[in-house]
Amino acid sequence: MQFAMPGASDTRDRIGVVADDLTGACDTAAQFRLAGARVVVLLDPQEHMPPPEDWDVLVLTTGARRALATIAAQRTREMVARLRAAGVGRLYIKVDSTLRGAPGGIVEAAAMEFGVPYVLVAPAFPAQNRTVVGGWVRRDDVAVTDGMTRLGETAIASVGHIPLRAIRSSMTAIAISPGLLADSVALLLADSEIDDDLWTLADYAVSTGLPLVAGSAGFARFIASYWCAEAVADEDEDEDTAWAERDGPVLVMVGTRNPTTQTQLDTLTGDEYADEVVVVPVSPERAEDALPALRAALNTVPIVIAQLTVPAGVTVTDEALVALARVVARVAQERGDDLCGLVITGGATIAALCAEADVTMLRVVDEVLPGVPCSVIADGPLAGLPIVSKAGGFGGEDALVMACVWLLSEGEYDDDEGDEDPQDEAAPE
Repeated sequence: MQFAMPGASDTRDRIGVVADDLTGACDTAAQFRLAGARVVVLLDPQEHMPPPEDWDVLVLTTGARRALATIAAQRTREMVARLRAAGVGRLYIKVDSTLRGAPGGIVEAAAMEFGVPYVLVAPAFPAQNRTVVGGWVRRDDVAVTDGMTRLGETAIASVGHIPLRAIRSSMTAIAISPGLLADSVALLLADSEIDDDLWTLADYAVSTGLPLVAGSAGFARFIASYWCAEAVADEDEDEDTAWAERDGPVLVMVGTRNPTTQTQLDTLTGDEYADEVVVVPVSPERAEDALPALRAALNTVPIVIAQLTVPAGVTVTDEALVALARVVARVAQERGDDLCGLVITGGATIAALCAEADVTMLRVVDEVLPGVPCSVIADGPLAGLPIVSKAGGFGGEDALVMACVWLLSEGEYDDDEGDEDPQDEAAPE
């Protein structure tokens, strides 16, 4: 059985998002929330589960980033079918900004299920130094993959290309640049180097009435500004702001060994914050041995890091992440309201925590930094607890510092107040 939507109004007012991992789901959801929409993220929704009430945007995750392409495609079709049954008239497919996973297959599957002949695909995220130029996906100005080839690896659809010169020329140039594509479904990979390119692509998508587009959370920001232009923010201020009134320390949960996250940890644990941060190693084989140290640290300092310790050369397994999640969920539940919030790095890490804590729904409330959203747990024993989530490879070297500062200052940090260096912000107190 699929989602039922009794009494749904105009389906064009309902928006669905499908992502292949949880950090991407929350990151994309934040863009729609910032545009004024009421957004919920459902984790591994069961077929009998009704949709949440009073939402404008419903976000589902397949958890298929590391799955076989055929499985990822099938899960995507299932989620899209549920969204259609829930009254969704417009659909955003979140793809990785460097096209990891099976991007071609999942976009093709979504298009077939949603009944559209072609899909605009814009994976660039300039705010995170992820761009597409000449069809090549670039990270920090270094080409990492041929985007058209990457899309075609897991899709049988035609793959076309929209170059920068067309995007910066005219809407007509965008429309004709891919040429004639013969297949029943076509994927159109768009170049984008700066935010203005994404603005133009969003304008094109809306002006031509495309009901389905795909891209990064960066592109979602601009699509959301059009799709949610008439959205009304949630009037229940108590529900939306109670999370910001919590006291206590911040607990940082690190299960990824991504080099970017390691650099961010080095900054957070540097000499500048030595008196305010404690790192507690968590061994997957003896995870519960870390509980006394975690409890003591949370009573002593404002920032505590629960870091998974796995020997170099050894793969971080799902079982290891579950062990880490078990102790973090336990200490978080023990502290109740005396915990300001969680900062979690890595999609698999946050998924493990949510599974361990019986979380089935998150309400996205804000964005801390580009690519770093804040969500509030909506159910289970940790209901009401805010989570700042970050993909392992996202953010500058001070991203974890700023996430902790933001929670400790009750969400008052605003990175839109000019272009000041985030390192000029106050240190945790």
